[in-house]
Amino acid sequence: MSVIPNKGELPVSQEPEALPLFVIPWSGNAAFVWCSQLENATLTGVQAASVAMSVVERKKLIRPGQNLEVLLLDGMNLRDGSECELHVTSKEGQDSVRRAVTRLARWDNVETRRALGLVASRFTQASGPAPVLERYLAFISAWQAPGHLIAAFPEGYLLDLHAEHDGSPVGAYTVTADGLRRAAGQVLHQGDGRLVLWLEGAAGSPLYLELSDALVRLQLNLPSSRSGLSPVGLGADALDLVEALHTLVEQPSPELQAWAASLCRQHAVVPSDVTTIEVVRVVRLPSREVAVFLRIADADVGASNLRLESFGATEPLALDIVAREVDGEARVWQQQVIVKAPAPHTDLGCVKLSWSYAGRSHAVWVREVTANDPRNAALARDFAPLAQVSAATLPTVLHPLATASSDVVPSLLHRLDLGAEAPQASADVVVFVRHDLDALHRTVLALSLTSRDTPFIVHLCLFDPRLWSALETNAQVWSRIYGLPLRLTCYSPRTTEAQVAQQAAENPKPQVFCRAGVVPRGSDSLARILTTLQGKKSALFVGATNDASLPRHDVSSVSLPDLLIEAANADLSAHIVFAALLSNHQPKADDTPQFYTLEGFLLGQAIGGRSTIGEVQVERDGGFVSSGTSDRPDDFDAKLDWLSLQMLRKSSSAAKRRLRRPTGRTTG
Repeated sequence: MSVIPNKGELPVSQEPEALPLFVIPWSGNAAFVWCSQLENATLTGVQAASVAMSVVERKKLIRPGQNLEVLLLDGMNLRDGSECELHVTSKEGQDSVRRAVTRLARWDNVETRRALGLVASRFTQASGPAPVLERYLAFISAWQAPGHLIAAFPEGYLLDLHAEHDGSPVGAYTVTADGLRRAAGQVLHQGDGRLVLWLEGAAGSPLYLELSDALVRLQLNLPSSRSGLSPVGLGADALDLVEALHTLVEQPSPELQAWAASLCRQHAVVPSDVTTIEVVRVVRLPSREVAVFLRIADADVGASNLRLESFGATEPLALDIVAREVDGEARVWQQQVIVKAPAPHTDLGCVKLSWSYAGRSHAVWVREVTANDPRNAALARDFAPLAQVSAATLPTVLHPLATASSDVVPSLLHRLDLGAEAPQASADVVVFVRHDLDALHRTVLALSLTSRDTPFIVHLCLFDPRLWSALETNAQVWSRIYGLPLRLTCYSPRTTEAQVAQQAAENPKPQVFCRAGVVPRGSDSLARILTTLQGKKSALFVGATNDASLPRHDVSSVSLPDLLIEAANADLSAHIVFAALLSNHQPKADDTPQFYTLEGFLLGQAIGGRSTIGEVQVERDGGFVSSGTSDRPDDFDAKLDWLSLQMLRKSSSAAKRRLRRPTGRTTG
């Protein structure tokens, strides 16, 4: 008896089930295909609609238990769901044909991600524009996220996107003119539904991100100036981004170094319950070293506690530390510290200072500044006592900061003209006064007795605003009693004598400089000096003292470098009574250091390799003498100028040696 099958049941096909052939379209009739169910057999060819497709290239990814071979085929557009024949060869060498159905590779298939990685990295024939592949990636993307390009660098770029992240590895695909490219990514910050992402390589748009097991399409938008897009605006801590990039990128480009430095402050204070460390400034020295200036409260921090790293460097910097105790009214014990280290990069960047103390660890990123930052002069003066701890600190650290060349206009606070200015004045007598108004009175009185055959203007320069009222009151009396026109000027304490002298030297008239307390010996002393300058385009006439500590020279024959070398100490004001300068107004050379004192400026003009002075004359008795004064230039200023003059003399001597020509005959 036969059994009649149930009408609801269909006969079971005896043919083997069709295998899935996964397809990633490339362009035109080209596509990448693979079949993972061939049981170790090799796919040798594909035929669809009786058309045999050519195998352009094949690549295999071998992993334990996860071998994957991808073929690049050309010859027909393989549509999703189309039937085709697979020509395969077994391990034993037997050929067979298997039925297959094409399936568009979806992102939820793990093999799709592996295949795309092969396409991006291994296939040499898959190059050039691929609009079909672009549309395919857009089709399989889970969603499109808004995003912005924060910054682009040679080694990678930073992105801001609205998305969540589960901690899984991040990558990105982009279709360029050269084909499919893949970039590794790293999440630097996440929070409030936003990510700051670092991707290696060149930026492209749109991007397809591998994010939390999904493919996300990201159309990049450049940040506008109105948006104010910045890491801080994204909710990210700027220094956390710097730290992440420091760990991630080795040997960063100058562009990335500069961007990371822009996120850092130039000054930082890091308090804790055991100590407070203030990073006053980090300065790049002309010697290609980094100097870190610190103030430390209530802790004895030494080399073993500190660590200094440069952005992108793999090893910490070798440190040289100078420290001193600070005397002050504060109850806590304090230190001033200078940390010096070689700079690994040519360009300015940022450094990370970290320290451990009392079981606590702290770190801070700080941006470097150049040596010619105008604030560095005050910084060098503040840390000047450290030169007493280490003598090398003055020439190697403090001097470069204080004397970096800069053209600063003197800051004039007050000006007052008293009396009728002499008609056709042939010279200016510029008198510098610090505190000693009695000495200044003697100078003004003596000048009033000088011969009037050569009319001149007396210019009194004050550098302490607190004395302006007293100077004004006294000068009004002097001008009225002695019948002498006076010009009073008061400058800010930050203004240097050299800056005022430089400005005065730009006047085409001869300038006679002296300090309060200097008086002419005779009524014709000033006239004789001005006569000496007549007919010259530029000249410097220096009147030296009869100090027994100085060596004797014939009048008018001593060379200025000899005078400097043989002087007893760095206070040049003790050896130079006055100077008369006639300048040809040539601009200052770029490599000329910034001077502070009157004497430093004048002698620097004479010694400089590109001197603005054509003739230098030094006399032991120039007709002027010091009547005694308590006014002296600042000790630190004098030491700085002493070093500058010695350095300038060496460079000038070297330049002269290079200009010498051989006198012997040559044959050839």
